[in-house]
Amino acid sequence: MIQGAIQVHDCLNGAVVRPSAVRYEKPRVSHGGVIVVCPHSGRFYPSELLEASLLDHFSLRRSEDAFVDLLFQDAPNHGAVLLVNEF
Repeated sequence: MIQGAIQVHDCLNGAVVRPSAVRYEKPRVSHGGVIVVCPHSGRFYPSELLEASLLDHFSLRRSEDAFVDLLFQDAPNHGAVLLVNEF
């Protein structure tokens, strides 16, 4: 782990070093001005959020748009910008 890095809980893979809050992917081909935004797709939960939340982990998970980012992960291959909230 990186010195001073904050761990988060990745609902797919367990604890990891905190990613950036937003992931931006440029189009891999240039076809036009489409932006795909996944604002509630984050599945990384900072430990301080889990500790401070009045909601249990299951309730927090129910508030996310689970795996929407995975549905649109191929958008940059078709000329769209992909903007994903990570947590």
